[in-house]
Amino acid sequence: MSVTPNRTILIAEDEPFLNRSLCEVFTLAGFQAIAATDGEQALNLALAQKPDVIILDILMPKLDGVAVLQRLRQDIWGKSALIVILTNLTADTNLLQALAANPPSYFFYKNDMNPEQAVNKVSEILAQSEQLKAGLV
Repeated sequence: MSVTPNRTILIAEDEPFLNRSLCEVFTLAGFQAIAATDGEQALNLALAQKPDVIILDILMPKLDGVAVLQRLRQDIWGKSALIVILTNLTADTNLLQALAANPPSYFFYKNDMNPEQAVNKVSEILAQSEQLKAGLV
């Protein structure tokens, strides 16, 4: 799937190998990847850089992913930021409620998706978002 050039993605993942892997595969797919290794850094980078999409882990040091999501949604820009939750956690009621209360948000299990599949999913989400903004859907 092709990506519009110069798309920026923030990858908020505290596990170093997965963070590097995701950054590499998204860069190869044409994205400009920004890495964050904890929730506080993710929040600060998101608000400063305003990426086109954010991949957000739930269990991170300093600030968990749900708190990052909720704080982003309090920001004017962050209200409409595309956020993809990528985690090993089972989607419990609290997480699902947080996602439902903070759209546009998407949820995927790390175990069900390799980095290349993550690129495809994010590209699909971006394409759908562009179609909605253009009034094509």
